[in-house]
Amino acid sequence: MNLSNRIHRWVERNHLPISVSVWFAALVLMVLLALIATRTHAAPSVTLTASPTTAISPASVTLTWSGTEVNACVASGGWTGTKGVSGSQTITGLTAPASFTLTCTGATEPAVLSWTPPVLNTDGSVIPATGPGSLAKYKVYHAATAAAVATATAIEVPAPASTYTINGLPTGPRYFALRASTEAGVDSDLSATVTKTTAAASASATAAVTVNTKPAAPLLTVATTAYELRALKGGTFQFVAVGTVPLGAACGVPLVGTYTQFDGATLTKATQGGIIAARCRAAT
Repeated sequence: MNLSNRIHRWVERNHLPISVSVWFAALVLMVLLALIATRTHAAPSVTLTASPTTAISPASVTLTWSGTEVNACVASGGWTGTKGVSGSQTITGLTAPASFTLTCTGATEPAVLSWTPPVLNTDGSVIPATGPGSLAKYKVYHAATAAAVATATAIEVPAPASTYTINGLPTGPRYFALRASTEAGVDSDLSATVTKTTAAASASATAAVTVNTKPAAPLLTVATTAYELRALKGGTFQFVAVGTVPLGAACGVPLVGTYTQFDGATLTKATQGGIIAARCRAAT
């Protein structure tokens, strides 16, 4: 007979009151608390399409997307901001090729705790299967730091469970511990702490849009006079008529206003080596 039993019998013989909590004051939590292999969520996926994929500047493009097994999406590249898990958006005023990317994240993997139920009290006596001293539940705690575990809000798990899954954890390190609790409401000391770094799986998709620049309309002569651009005193210039050009002929490099460089004029007057020009406008 161990010492605690002898004391207990002596107290009973002498009719001394004794609190039940004395005998279950602290359970030995012989928990080998561990994180076991977690369930695997379906992998997140996302699709993103652009319509049209080729356009002429300035272009308008409609992006349409849809995510599966995702909680949130963020845009990057040719667009920005937080997006819903599905939707559409029109982008306007595109003047150059653009690439649009959407990255979506899914839920974090759950933490699956597993432990060995205690069988002894701290005095060495066996924990009974029934009665005030039997195990009633476990209290699971988790927090972002090891120091905060002891004061975290308990999650109660009825005995005789020996495993518990926690879903919806934030990303980053997470610390876990637990206590055993008797039917009389007496808790064990806190178990050893275990840790898990949780991460959320992600998926991304990219849609590219080619934006082409519309070429300018050709410049054609709208008058038959050919001009020479001459420099005057004081740094000014003057267009002087020196010949003729055909109507509707292709013009060269624009100079000033509607005057455009012209090659192939029929010269009827002497020139001074200046640029020959004609009056031109864009063809309609």
